[in-house]
Amino acid sequence: MFAPLFSLFSGLPPLITLTPLSLLLGVGMLWIFSLTSNQGAIRKVKARLQAHLYEMRLFPDEPVLIWKAQLGLLAANVRYIGLMLLPAIVAGVSGDVRIAWMDSRANEPGHADHPLWNTVYRSSTNGGASWSPETLLSSPARGYDYILTNGFRFPFGDYFGLAIDSDGATHAVWGEGSNYKSPGSIWYSRGR
Repeated sequence: MFAPLFSLFSGLPPLITLTPLSLLLGVGMLWIFSLTSNQGAIRKVKARLQAHLYEMRLFPDEPVLIWKAQLGLLAANVRYIGLMLLPAIVAGVSGDVRIAWMDSRANEPGHADHPLWNTVYRSSTNGGASWSPETLLSSPARGYDYILTNGFRFPFGDYFGLAIDSDGATHAVWGEGSNYKSPGSIWYSRGR
Protein backbone atom coordinates (compact mmCIF):
# COMPACT_ATOMS: atom_id res chain seq x y z
CA MET A 1 0.00 0.00 0.00
CA PHE A 2 2.78 2.44 0.92
CA ALA A 3 5.29 1.11 -1.65
CA PRO A 4 4.23 3.58 -4.39
CA LEU A 5 4.52 6.49 -1.97
CA PHE A 6 7.94 5.43 -0.71
CA SER A 7 9.21 4.75 -4.24
CA LEU A 8 8.89 8.49 -4.92
CA PHE A 9 11.59 9.11 -2.31
CA SER A 10 13.97 6.22 -3.08
CA GLY A 11 17.58 7.31 -3.39
CA LEU A 12 17.00 10.65 -1.68
CA PRO A 13 18.68 11.71 1.57
CA PRO A 14 16.62 10.92 4.72
CA LEU A 15 16.07 14.59 5.57
CA ILE A 16 14.42 15.23 2.22
CA THR A 17 12.40 12.02 2.58
CA LEU A 18 11.27 12.51 6.17
CA THR A 19 10.36 16.20 6.00
CA PRO A 20 7.42 15.94 3.56
CA LEU A 21 6.21 12.70 5.14
CA SER A 22 6.30 14.26 8.62
CA LEU A 23 4.50 17.34 7.34
CA LEU A 24 1.76 15.23 5.73
CA LEU A 25 1.40 13.11 8.85
CA GLY A 26 1.20 16.19 11.09
CA VAL A 27 -1.44 17.85 8.91
CA GLY A 28 -3.38 14.59 8.78
CA MET A 29 -3.32 14.21 12.57
CA LEU A 30 -4.50 17.82 13.04
CA TRP A 31 -7.32 17.17 10.58
CA ILE A 32 -8.35 14.01 12.46
CA PHE A 33 -8.20 15.92 15.78
CA SER A 34 -10.44 18.65 14.36
CA LEU A 35 -13.02 16.01 13.36
CA THR A 36 -12.93 14.03 16.60
CA SER A 37 -12.74 16.80 19.19
CA ASN A 38 -15.36 19.23 20.49
CA GLN A 39 -14.19 22.34 18.63
CA GLY A 40 -17.04 24.53 19.89
CA ALA A 41 -16.18 23.82 23.53
CA ILE A 42 -12.47 24.32 22.83
CA ARG A 43 -13.20 27.77 21.32
CA LYS A 44 -15.27 28.72 24.39
CA VAL A 45 -12.51 27.65 26.79
CA LYS A 46 -9.88 29.53 24.78
CA ALA A 47 -12.06 32.66 24.90
CA ARG A 48 -12.43 32.23 28.67
CA LEU A 49 -8.64 31.89 29.04
CA GLN A 50 -8.13 35.10 27.03
CA ALA A 51 -10.73 36.93 29.12
CA HIS A 52 -8.98 35.99 32.37
CA LEU A 53 -5.60 37.09 30.97
CA TYR A 54 -7.09 40.43 29.88
CA GLU A 55 -8.68 40.82 33.30
CA MET A 56 -5.27 40.41 34.94
CA ARG A 57 -3.71 42.99 32.60
CA LEU A 58 -6.55 45.50 33.00
CA PHE A 59 -6.65 45.40 36.80
CA PRO A 60 -3.07 44.88 38.00
CA ASP A 61 -3.69 46.89 41.19
CA GLU A 62 -6.76 44.88 42.27
CA PRO A 63 -5.52 41.82 44.20
CA VAL A 64 -8.99 40.31 44.63
CA LEU A 65 -9.68 40.51 40.88
CA ILE A 66 -6.23 39.11 40.09
CA TRP A 67 -6.84 36.22 42.48
CA LYS A 68 -10.25 35.48 40.91
CA ALA A 69 -8.75 35.69 37.43
CA GLN A 70 -6.00 33.25 38.40
CA LEU A 71 -8.58 30.80 39.77
CA GLY A 72 -10.54 31.21 36.56
CA LEU A 73 -7.39 30.50 34.54
CA LEU A 74 -6.77 27.36 36.52
CA ALA A 75 -10.35 26.12 36.07
CA ALA A 76 -10.32 26.92 32.34
CA ASN A 77 -6.98 25.12 31.91
CA VAL A 78 -8.36 22.02 33.61
CA ARG A 79 -11.38 22.13 31.30
CA TYR A 80 -9.09 22.63 28.28
CA ILE A 81 -6.98 19.62 29.25
CA GLY A 82 -10.15 17.57 29.64
CA LEU A 83 -11.21 18.50 26.11
CA MET A 84 -7.87 17.29 24.78
CA LEU A 85 -8.42 13.77 26.08
CA LEU A 86 -9.31 11.66 23.10
CA PRO A 87 -10.20 7.99 23.17
CA ALA A 88 -7.68 5.26 22.60
CA ILE A 89 -8.78 2.81 19.94
CA VAL A 90 -7.24 -0.38 18.58
CA ALA A 91 -8.37 -2.84 15.95
CA GLY A 92 -7.62 -6.51 15.74
CA VAL A 93 -8.57 -9.01 13.08
CA SER A 94 -11.97 -9.49 11.42
CA GLY A 95 -13.93 -6.56 12.85
CA ASP A 96 -12.39 -6.69 16.35
CA VAL A 97 -12.42 -3.06 17.58
CA ARG A 98 -11.73 -1.92 21.14
CA ILE A 99 -11.97 1.58 22.57
CA ALA A 100 -11.28 3.20 25.94
CA TRP A 101 -11.73 6.77 27.10
CA MET A 102 -11.80 8.95 30.19
CA ASP A 103 -14.87 10.99 31.00
CA SER A 104 -16.21 13.06 33.86
CA ARG A 105 -19.85 12.03 34.14
CA ALA A 106 -19.55 11.44 37.89
CA ASN A 107 -19.26 14.11 40.58
CA GLU A 108 -17.64 14.16 43.98
CA PRO A 109 -20.33 13.30 46.57
CA GLY A 110 -21.86 16.52 47.90
CA HIS A 111 -20.00 18.69 45.34
CA ALA A 112 -21.81 18.86 42.01
CA ASP A 113 -19.17 21.30 40.69
CA HIS A 114 -16.26 18.86 41.34
CA PRO A 115 -16.22 16.35 38.46
CA LEU A 116 -14.70 12.93 38.96
CA TRP A 117 -13.16 10.95 36.12
CA ASN A 118 -13.38 7.30 35.14
CA THR A 119 -11.70 5.20 32.49
CA VAL A 120 -14.31 3.37 30.40
CA TYR A 121 -13.93 0.49 27.91
CA ARG A 122 -16.11 -1.02 25.16
CA SER A 123 -15.47 -3.52 22.38
CA SER A 124 -17.03 -4.63 19.12
CA THR A 125 -16.68 -7.88 17.20
CA ASN A 126 -18.39 -6.62 14.04
CA GLY A 127 -16.39 -3.52 13.09
CA GLY A 128 -18.39 -1.16 15.30
CA ALA A 129 -21.90 -2.07 14.12
CA SER A 130 -22.70 -2.98 17.72
CA TRP A 131 -20.81 -2.53 20.99
CA SER A 132 -20.45 -4.28 24.31
CA PRO A 133 -21.83 -2.54 27.42
CA GLU A 134 -19.52 0.01 29.04
CA THR A 135 -17.02 -1.45 31.52
CA LEU A 136 -15.30 0.76 34.10
CA LEU A 137 -11.58 0.07 34.12
CA SER A 138 -10.86 2.55 36.91
CA SER A 139 -12.04 1.58 40.37
CA PRO A 140 -11.64 2.63 44.01
CA ALA A 141 -8.32 1.78 45.61
CA ARG A 142 -7.16 2.16 49.20
CA GLY A 143 -4.30 4.48 50.02
CA TYR A 144 -4.85 7.00 47.20
CA ASP A 145 -6.52 10.22 48.33
CA TYR A 146 -7.43 11.26 44.78
CA ILE A 147 -9.49 8.11 44.14
CA LEU A 148 -13.03 8.22 45.52
CA THR A 149 -15.84 5.69 45.19
CA ASN A 150 -17.28 7.47 42.11
CA GLY A 151 -13.98 8.06 40.28
CA PHE A 152 -10.65 9.85 40.40
CA ARG A 153 -9.98 13.59 40.57
CA PHE A 154 -7.75 14.29 37.54
CA PRO A 155 -6.77 12.44 34.35
CA PHE A 156 -3.24 12.44 33.06
CA GLY A 157 -4.26 12.12 29.41
CA ASP A 158 -0.74 11.87 28.09
CA TYR A 159 -0.47 8.53 29.91
CA PHE A 160 -3.18 6.64 28.11
CA GLY A 161 -2.88 3.67 25.82
CA LEU A 162 -4.63 0.57 24.59
CA ALA A 163 -3.26 -2.57 22.91
CA ILE A 164 -4.26 -6.11 21.93
CA ASP A 165 -1.74 -8.89 22.51
CA SER A 166 -1.19 -12.06 20.47
CA ASP A 167 -3.64 -13.95 22.72
CA GLY A 168 -6.41 -11.42 22.00
CA ALA A 169 -6.31 -9.83 25.46
CA THR A 170 -6.76 -6.07 25.86
CA HIS A 171 -4.13 -4.10 27.76
CA ALA A 172 -5.06 -0.61 28.96
CA VAL A 173 -2.84 1.89 30.78
CA TRP A 174 -3.80 5.34 32.05
CA GLY A 175 -2.73 8.04 34.52
CA GLU A 176 -4.65 9.44 37.47
CA GLY A 177 -3.87 12.10 40.06
CA SER A 178 -5.26 14.91 42.22
CA ASN A 179 -4.58 17.78 39.78
CA TYR A 180 -2.20 18.77 37.03
CA LYS A 181 0.57 19.74 39.50
CA SER A 182 0.41 16.70 41.73
CA PRO A 183 2.15 13.39 41.36
CA GLY A 184 -0.14 10.63 40.27
CA SER A 185 -0.08 6.97 39.42
CA ILE A 186 -0.11 4.89 36.27
CA TRP A 187 -2.81 2.19 36.32
CA TYR A 188 -3.02 -0.96 34.24
CA SER A 189 -5.82 -3.34 33.34
CA ARG A 190 -5.83 -6.54 31.32
CA GLY A 191 -8.78 -8.52 30.08
CA ARG A 192 -10.92 -9.50 27.11
